[in-house]
Amino acid sequence: MNWLNKIPIAHRGLHDLEVPENSLGAFKSAIDLNYIIELDVRLTKDRKVVVFHDIETSRLVDRNLKINEANLNELEELSLKGSSFKIPSLKTVLEFVNGRVPLLIEVKNETNVGALENELVKILDGYKGEFALQSFNPLSLKYISRVRPDFKIGLLVGSFSKSKLPLLKKIFLKYMLLTPYLRPDFFSIEYGVNIWMQKSMLKIYNDRPILYWTIKNKEIASELIKKGHGVIFEGFKI
Repeated sequence: MNWLNKIPIAHRGLHDLEVPENSLGAFKSAIDLNYIIELDVRLTKDRKVVVFHDIETSRLVDRNLKINEANLNELEELSLKGSSFKIPSLKTVLEFVNGRVPLLIEVKNETNVGALENELVKILDGYKGEFALQSFNPLSLKYISRVRPDFKIGLLVGSFSKSKLPLLKKIFLKYMLLTPYLRPDFFSIEYGVNIWMQKSMLKIYNDRPILYWTIKNKEIASELIKKGHGVIFEGFKI
C-alpha cells in the first residue's frame, strides 16, 4: 500500500482541454509521468463495467444516455468531448495500462450493491498490476471486502454539500458512522473540509493512509506530499 501516499494520483487520468478525462489518452499521459491513475467505474445495462464518472453522458459527449440504461457497445461508439477518444470498458483500460502504474478505482454505485461489485471482482481477479478500490458507498466496499478480503478498499468522504441523498444517508456518510463496520484500509478525504467527526474518526484510525482530493493547486499538493499524505490532483503536473 506504500504507493498510495508515495506517488501522485492523476484524477481521472492526466487530462486537459484536448485529452478528455477517463480516456486512454489521459491514462497514457499519466503513465508517461509515472503517476497513479484514478478512474471511475459504472455498470451498463448489459452488465459490463465501463470507465465513466457521471450517471449520464451529457457532460462529455453530444448524445445523452444513462450509463445503466445503455449497452457497452453503444457507449463505446461515443466520442468524448468531440475528440477521437472513446468511452472505454474497464477491460480495455486494464489491457492498456498492463501494470505499468498502479490504479485507484472508484466504484460508482448509487443503487443496490452486488451486480457491479461481482463483475468488478471477476475482471480484477485476472489483473496482475497493483490497484486499490475506493467509494463513497460503504456498503459497496463491504460487499467487495467480503468477496475478496485481500482487495484494498478506501472510504471516500466529503462535505456532501451538493449531494441529493436523503438526510439520514447523508449524515451517516458525512460523519463516517459506518467506519467501524467497514474498517477500510485507507481514507480519501475532501481537502479543505473541516468536520469534527471526520477528524475524530481519522484520529481513531490513524494507522491508515490518507489521500486528499481533488487538489487543484500545485503548492498545496507539494505540502501534502511532504507531510506523507496521498494527493489526488487535477489541472497541473507535479
